[in-house]
Amino acid sequence: MFSEFPLSLINKLGTENLAFHAHDWVIDLETYKKSQQLSDFFEILATDKNEGMEFVVAVEAKNYPISGVMFHPET
Repeated sequence: MFSEFPLSLINKLGTENLAFHAHDWVIDLETYKKSQQLSDFFEILATDKNEGMEFVVAVEAKNYPISGVMFHPET
């Protein structure tokens, strides 16, 4: 999958936090903490940061077999 990537980029991916964020609609961590409904229903599995804002990227329902992840491999 990475055979066509420049070696300089491969090296940076192993040593730097590189990410491309193409999402305009997210639940930031502060919104999650303030919402009793969200925090009662979902457990946060992963967060990410972009431009100083930490936001939720993966959740799992506490009492139901429901999970969700924000991931777009095409970007």
